[in-house]
Amino acid sequence: MRRRPSPALSAVRPATTVAVADARRRGPHAVVSWAIALVLAAAPAFAQTTAADADDPLRRPLARDTTRSATRTTPSKLAPGLRGGIDPSQPVAPAADPLARPDDTLTTSPAVDTDPLALEPIGRPATPAAASTGTTARAPGAPAATGSGTRLDTITGRPLVLAPTGAPRGPVDPVARTGTVRNGGPTATEPAIQPRPRDLLAAEREEGRTADDTYAPLGLRTGGFTWLPAVEAATGWTSNLQGRVGGTPAALWRINPELVGRSDWSRHSLQIELRGGYSANFVDHDYDKPTFQGVVRGRVDLGDQTRMDLRAGWSHDRQSSSSLDNPAGTVVPATVDTKTASVGLTRDVGLLALTLRGDVERADYSGGTTTSGAALGADVQNNTRGTAALRAAWGSAGSLRPFAEVQVSKRDYDDALVSGSPRDSTGAAIKAGLLADLGPTLRGEVSTGFGVERPDRGTLPDMSGWLLDGALVWSPTRLTVVRLDAKTSFEPTTLATTSGATVRTVGVTVDHALRRDLVASAGVVLTDKRYADLSLRENDVVLSSGLTYKIDRNVHTFVKGSLQRFTSSNAGSDYGTATIMVGVRLQR
Repeated sequence: MRRRPSPALSAVRPATTVAVADARRRGPHAVVSWAIALVLAAAPAFAQTTAADADDPLRRPLARDTTRSATRTTPSKLAPGLRGGIDPSQPVAPAADPLARPDDTLTTSPAVDTDPLALEPIGRPATPAAASTGTTARAPGAPAATGSGTRLDTITGRPLVLAPTGAPRGPVDPVARTGTVRNGGPTATEPAIQPRPRDLLAAEREEGRTADDTYAPLGLRTGGFTWLPAVEAATGWTSNLQGRVGGTPAALWRINPELVGRSDWSRHSLQIELRGGYSANFVDHDYDKPTFQGVVRGRVDLGDQTRMDLRAGWSHDRQSSSSLDNPAGTVVPATVDTKTASVGLTRDVGLLALTLRGDVERADYSGGTTTSGAALGADVQNNTRGTAALRAAWGSAGSLRPFAEVQVSKRDYDDALVSGSPRDSTGAAIKAGLLADLGPTLRGEVSTGFGVERPDRGTLPDMSGWLLDGALVWSPTRLTVVRLDAKTSFEPTTLATTSGATVRTVGVTVDHALRRDLVASAGVVLTDKRYADLSLRENDVVLSSGLTYKIDRNVHTFVKGSLQRFTSSNAGSDYGTATIMVGVRLQR
């Protein structure tokens, strides 16, 4: 390859040529003298050219290979003169054959669209005149483009296409970016995509995640609260209005307003739930039934590992007409107002969580009439029950956590004697259960154990038995939600020969979305009531089903039906009830 003459040699060539011509005319001695002068004049220029060749890695194959390796591994250490081989406004051309051999010429080509963030090649700067005019130029020692007019990067050997300054830029093939860096320096390497681990349960958990409900209410925001108001109105028919043996059918209507408020604070939380209802008929208004249930739940974060849980509630309902506590000739059973309050303190110590909780429950009985119009005198059942509990749970949050709990309780009646016997009692219970916190797939708790409530004085028998309590929500798929509710309680009674009954209730409800706007539901509720020291047992089974059509977020229509079957060991107490309701739900 012919080497381009050094600029220093070009500068001394005219003077030395004239001097040699004069020396030839003056004789041999003069020629020798002028030859020595020529060597002395050319020596500095030759030394400068040799030094430039030694310092330029592109003129030495070994140094060029070393520079190429350094460029691929540590581009940030390159000299500023080697970064950005073309003008920053010039584009990078699509990649050509990487095996093409360079020629000895450098030719510019028309502009191509490249990315504004296109990467600049590493190499010697191009001659400004060649980059702007499109003429053939020759960088000292730099290989040129192929005969097709494509410039090759001196480091990577990949062809580049130059464009005039200010040319527009568009997308570029990622292959053309190989061996280049962005304007202003190198960028961090993106992490490689790791293969997904083999998890046999991943698909099931993915299906269990609840998708966003397009028809869910948006609510009303006021300050740090979101309020969800709603009201249901329905009309229908029942085969047993009184809910007892010999009941009559009747048409009825219901209205159920509700209001739910939730806080969205960064710390602490507060939730308010208010639900009411009024059921009326067109035959006998003595059996119109108002209901109400209100609950306030709060959480106070005392620290990263300590919290306080607060709860207060009030419910208003009517006793069942088939209850044995109702005296003979009862027309309208008594109503029950139940007020509850709870305070719990939880402390996390590593994987161990300790909870100390105190509960208070107040039951007030009132109203009710007999066939003669006399009052039932149900207020003799008024009582207050206090409970203290200590729970220890093991495990980390977001998993299944076993726990154990012990309880002690005390029940006090307003009247010293009820049906001729003292009813105050003391109780205790021990439970073992499981806390589930797996997100939308499974959440809640369930426990079982043994409990007893023993009268403090008198000869009445103890109330005792195995316990089943809990509330679980399971979503096996995005379309299906299964709810489990279980509760065991000791209910007092006014019967003279027993202290009360152990009542166990278990309910299972399944909701399945046939479509996003159509949900089918089915459920069953089983209640078992056994009186202490009596061969008296009552069972209640309720089957329910429904279909809900969601018109939009604010309007839903539904049809619901239920079948109830009540059986008792007391002869002549069995009855059944069928009910069907059609209505609409308005929500915001």
